Amino acid sequence: MVDQKSFYGYIGIQKDDKGSVMSFASSKVLEEVKTLLKKIENTEQNEQNKEDEEVDNEGVNDSLEGTMRKIVESSHSQSELLFISSFLSPVYLKVAMENEIIKPIEKLNSIVEEFDNVIIHGLTEEVFIRLPSKRERIERAERALAALPAALLMSAVATFDSNIADVVRDMLRLKPETFRAGSRTISLNEVLQAESIAEIREKFISDEIYEFSRGSHDEQIEYIEKNFNISIRSYWKRWPDFIEIFERRNLIAHGEKTFTKRYVSICLSNGRKGSEKILGRPVKLTNKYIDQAADILLEFGILLVFSLWRKNFPSQEQKAFSNINHTAFKLIENKNYRVAIRVLDYALSLEKVNSEEATRKMMFVNLASAHRHVDDMQKCLDVLNSVDWSAASDEFKICVAALRDEHVAVIGLMKLVVNSDRIKKTDFREWPVFDFIRDNEGFRAKFLEVFGEPLRAEATARAVEFSDPDGSNGPLPDAATLH
Repeated sequence: MVDQKSFYGYIGIQKDDKGSVMSFASSKVLEEVKTLLKKIENTEQNEQNKEDEEVDNEGVNDSLEGTMRKIVESSHSQSELLFISSFLSPVYLKVAMENEIIKPIEKLNSIVEEFDNVIIHGLTEEVFIRLPSKRERIERAERALAALPAALLMSAVATFDSNIADVVRDMLRLKPETFRAGSRTISLNEVLQAESIAEIREKFISDEIYEFSRGSHDEQIEYIEKNFNISIRSYWKRWPDFIEIFERRNLIAHGEKTFTKRYVSICLSNGRKGSEKILGRPVKLTNKYIDQAADILLEFGILLVFSLWRKNFPSQEQKAFSNINHTAFKLIENKNYRVAIRVLDYALSLEKVNSEEATRKMMFVNLASAHRHVDDMQKCLDVLNSVDWSAASDEFKICVAALRDEHVAVIGLMKLVVNSDRIKKTDFREWPVFDFIRDNEGFRAKFLEVFGEPLRAEATARAVEFSDPDGSNGPLPDAATLH
């Protein structure tokens, strides 16, 4: 062991029995590293325990909030996978080509001719004979990478299906009276063998979810509308694109190479205009299409949970609004501005709702922030100007000023919000609303004055957890109206 005092910081690396890295944590403080690693371990255990928890009417917040979080997190995972595949695919092929073919040949120093950007090398028989097998490995990798978009779409739809089944399962547990009348029976023997009413109820729910999952997506949404008192298909403008995603997925799953009459017929019957124009054309999956599809599925999931929450549990409506605001904030943090704008636009368009004024103001700030992050300053200002901020507290005023590029106002308010403990040091470093002012010299100087350290200083501790993995047809609409 070495002297602990001789180091600037520490990193703790946790491995499993096979030596694979499970997690790591870093900090300038040794004890904090241990605490962070313990926190990761406890979080994993808590998540495992939650899977077996029984949800009742007292757990509306925890149940629906957890489901909303799962929907968002799974979508972010899909987005990261899409980014990694689109970024690494060309790089991987280039590196593979370099390592398998180019570098070994260049080491031979057997150039026989050079012209323009071409270099011709002479090869021995031994090297030449091995060349086709190396080329075949590169071509296999290229074919595998070409199949990634289809795999990503299949994965996104499968994850969505699982999440929607979880939503319905939650609602059946929270509102068991919504079971379809007479649709389920249980034998006397099963009743006698059951240890509790809860066990019988879970059997009903399991059977109901099984039947639900076997239906088409149109049938599933019809079930949700009928049993949980919400309307989707008649109000949500992205419904045609929503259905198209599943129909395109079906083409991929069944090995169809071109857009079929069935695909066109279903898309047209669900309002997707222009679908007939691509009949017989090759089925294509671009990264842009998958990205847009993932956003539509995410938006649907978020608004579905939000609508079920406020419509079926009116006493929890304030919590539903607070949750969708927090969800939008996390979307902005993860740079998914498009979905953040859509869900906030929808939530703020609702009338005669029971939501706290502070929550609504936060939603307006986040909506303006999302527009600013996609370089639409005019819409950002339109959102901010639609609200009277004169009586708002200082933490709202400083956020509004930051989005408006009013540097002097931000600097003047900084010490006030810090002294009142409303905004902290890490908030100035991390909140998206301050993204546009952090390079301002006056702001950076004021931060140094208030906190005694530079703005760009690294956070004192960070923890990262590792876990084992268990072509669009046109622009998409911009407004969501899920009721």
